[in-house]
Amino acid sequence: MRINKSYFLLSLIVALWTYGAPVYAKTKIKSLNEANITKFVEETTALTNGRTGDLSRDDIQEYLTNHLHKQSRFISKITYIIPGFPPQDSVISLGKDEFMATIAEGSDAVEEYENTVEVTSIDISKDQRKATVLTHGTEQGMMEVQPGQSVPIIGTSNCTQILMLSKNDILQMFNAKCETSIEFTGF
Repeated sequence: MRINKSYFLLSLIVALWTYGAPVYAKTKIKSLNEANITKFVEETTALTNGRTGDLSRDDIQEYLTNHLHKQSRFISKITYIIPGFPPQDSVISLGKDEFMATIAEGSDAVEEYENTVEVTSIDISKDQRKATVLTHGTEQGMMEVQPGQSVPIIGTSNCTQILMLSKNDILQMFNAKCETSIEFTGF
């Protein structure tokens, strides 16, 4: 079985969409600490679950514009597990503009989407302007594999992210490297 574009788009959402939330859109932060980093990740989880109100796609794009560093890079190794087929690996590497375009395109790829993201480690630089954050995420939902037929999916991701404060003291994602496994069940 070949992985189609919907699977690819889902993978980006699952593996990479853990970087910030609307509360920080206009908030300046003078220094990073465990509390504001953890809140940043928790609110993003709420955003990807649709629990932050009715943000439009334009709102999300504006948010991403503000909270992704202009040189941000997103890399994910994804293993797709489909019953009856050997695991398929894919590597995705995107810059800011590619990532933003793909998020906009992929937002409708999964129905009944739910996720949790847990911060497992935070290492803050001495000047408190950069941090390396390790997260573990789980996701589930329903994906249409052909018209009228949807199957359950379960994903897990482990990511290493570099967060930083911009010159204007806005929390931004600079870099993310993830390893993700997506299992399609119910085939």
